[in-house]
Amino acid sequence: MEIKEKKGYTSVFINGELYLLNYEVVLKDYLSYLNVSESNISSNIFECNNKIISKNDLKKIKLGNLTKLELVQVVGGG
Repeated sequence: MEIKEKKGYTSVFINGELYLLNYEVVLKDYLSYLNVSESNISSNIFECNNKIISKNDLKKIKLGNLTKLELVQVVGGG
């Protein structure tokens, strides 16, 4: 996991909750930090700043100030 400390804080909203980060990190690494398992990653839909993103892009997206993330879990049922 690559984490670079930075000056000041980055505000990130995940499912409407505010998280303050004092380091730069890509989304995939931050999900690992939050203990989101690989199985949850593969079964969820991710939205970043109102745009659906693919699982492959999780390694590319750096969390910037005021990034808005939505993690949607798909469940079956009837």
